[in-house]
Amino acid sequence: MTHFRSVAITTFHCFLIILFFSCGNKDNDAFSYSGNDTSDFEELLDIPITEQVAPQTDGEAYSSDIELRKFIKTGGIEFESEDIDNDFDKIRKILPKYNAYIESENLVNNHRQKTVTIIVRVPLDAYDTIYNQLTKIGLKVDNVYSNIEDVTSRYSDLDAKIENKKLLEVRYRELLLKAVNIKDMLEIERSMNDLRSEIDMFESRFKLLKQQIRFSTINIRFYENLPAKNFDQNGGKFLPSIRTAIMDGLVLLQNFIVFLFKLWPFVLLALVGFFFWKRIRKVKN
Repeated sequence: MTHFRSVAITTFHCFLIILFFSCGNKDNDAFSYSGNDTSDFEELLDIPITEQVAPQTDGEAYSSDIELRKFIKTGGIEFESEDIDNDFDKIRKILPKYNAYIESENLVNNHRQKTVTIIVRVPLDAYDTIYNQLTKIGLKVDNVYSNIEDVTSRYSDLDAKIENKKLLEVRYRELLLKAVNIKDMLEIERSMNDLRSEIDMFESRFKLLKQQIRFSTINIRFYENLPAKNFDQNGGKFLPSIRTAIMDGLVLLQNFIVFLFKLWPFVLLALVGFFFWKRIRKVKN
């Protein structure tokens, strides 16, 4: 019994010693580091703080995403002008400073109002500057609007379609070189012609879209109310209008009388025919 107890105590002591050394090794592993980690850390310390790359923030990521997107801006301004010719000259002087230009213009001048309508194309980065300057021209601004359209998806789709169809066109050319049958050659050429028409159509749309992205559109309409004296100079008085109407009526009457005299041969034939008809009717009676 005593021998068994001593064996158990010895075994227990050995277990404790093994447990103690194993824990010590784990602690040493936990606090150990490799020489490579130290060298990497020292290299990082050698780089000045101003040259170290900072992590990208959410704001920077959002700004980068905005720069990659495609937009079309469209605006409009309508205002009353005190001197329409002078205001038009002001617009013409503003545009060349920002590489903008007038795409079309239309002038309407009636008895009461002179109106100018123009379409201006401006670079996208100068849109806000030009728009703000144009709103300051004129006597009174009646209406302004500005819209922005995100066309990134349309831009990417057209670009991808053109690229894919061009790759298909290259494949058709390779097949045409390998074709030995006349029927196959004609079929491939017909498919290539149809494909080229589609490519031209998509490229035309893509070119127009890029032009709209690069140059925004501003529709401008401005008018000048003419003074009342201009109405009289253009026949706006009541009495002159009546006199003109009477003169026109006399001219019409004169023309009608002349027209009747031109019909005298037919009137003469009608009278002769009526005379013979009446005489024949009298003889029968």
